[in-house]
Amino acid sequence: MNRIVLIGNGFDLAHGLKTSYADFINWYWEHVKHRILGSLSNIYDDSLCFVSTNKSWPQGFWAVFTYDINIGSNRELPGKDFVEFLRESCHMQVVFSPLLEAIMHDITEKKWVDIERVYYTLLCDTLKENSKINVDDLNNQLQALTNKLCEYLKDVEENSDREINKAIKEKIYEPIKLQDIAVEAEETVKQYFKDRCAKIHILNLLEKYQKIGILKNYDLEMLRISYKDDFGHYMQRDYKFSTLPERILLVNFNYTNIADQYVPEDQEIAMVNHIHGTLEEPESMIFGYGDEIDKRYMELSDLEDNRYMKNIKSHRYLERNKYRELLQFANSDEYQIYIMGHACGNSDRTLLNTLFEHENCVSIKPFYYQKPNGTDNYRELVQNISRNFKDKKLLRDRVVNKTYCEPMPQAKLATDKN
Repeated sequence: MNRIVLIGNGFDLAHGLKTSYADFINWYWEHVKHRILGSLSNIYDDSLCFVSTNKSWPQGFWAVFTYDINIGSNRELPGKDFVEFLRESCHMQVVFSPLLEAIMHDITEKKWVDIERVYYTLLCDTLKENSKINVDDLNNQLQALTNKLCEYLKDVEENSDREINKAIKEKIYEPIKLQDIAVEAEETVKQYFKDRCAKIHILNLLEKYQKIGILKNYDLEMLRISYKDDFGHYMQRDYKFSTLPERILLVNFNYTNIADQYVPEDQEIAMVNHIHGTLEEPESMIFGYGDEIDKRYMELSDLEDNRYMKNIKSHRYLERNKYRELLQFANSDEYQIYIMGHACGNSDRTLLNTLFEHENCVSIKPFYYQKPNGTDNYRELVQNISRNFKDKKLLRDRVVNKTYCEPMPQAKLATDKN
């Protein structure tokens, strides 16, 4: 029996990385501010934000912010406030693209933003009568944003300590708990582990785990000698590690490689699937929307205009082999799903529905975020998970109830570089 670990942005945040979309947008405004202050041009345009000045000084923005006291006195403002000041200045023209305008609206009104969802909403809005949004312009804006995001995340990753969180590692490699298994699959799973314990294969598996530091304090050779032919029966009766996963697949929805730190080299148990690409290969990055269940998707598809399909994730998956590898893993054996830092929003609904309702899925265990005030997002996370199910009966059986779930370990916990 295997385990699939879905790794989302909350995983990177739990390691102290500022990788939220809000952090990225704040960085973007600082980037815009820096480019404007040092520019000898009167115009700044990056496809997301257009800024121009009506002051006709030869040295452009640099002269405006150097010699105009009223404007220059605001150069120390934070990036976002700096741009807002420019928007209100009678000497400046500032125009946000529709995508950036919508992103800033969500950040202001909701205090959070899902850029991929914002893009999809605007994409659907292009079909409305009298829409002022052009699909080609919108796709260009998303590409410009993707390029900026890649630049930002590279900087974040390069400046991170990249340490393994011991508590997270223990959860990834921990035994499968029978209390987490769906009622429908409970007897099958029990029989699976009982049969496996009767084979010498289980000892070989434990030795593999020991090589990667999971069973440091157990003398497996002593157990082999002491119990000899009765080892399988001993495992069934007393040994809690008899339910360790056969294989573990970390499905990394992030573009960073923090997840790779949890897969030691020269081992056969765990592997990482960078389903959305990596920063090392920017052309591999999949940034768009993946909800073929949404009613509006069929409307877009029926247009027979490929511009509307350009950033649909399920099409982008076909450009690489990662989705196929994920399906092969899911088809190979029964599996439990761990959710670590993935919000399970609709932007990945096509992929998540495939995994959640797959006949080999026997359990879905979310690790929720516990806030400093003691509240948590378990209910919100389960609500998001539910939207990825067509069969609500399966939802109620496969999702582990809160009694048996745990908070996602955070960066403040002790770390282990091994």
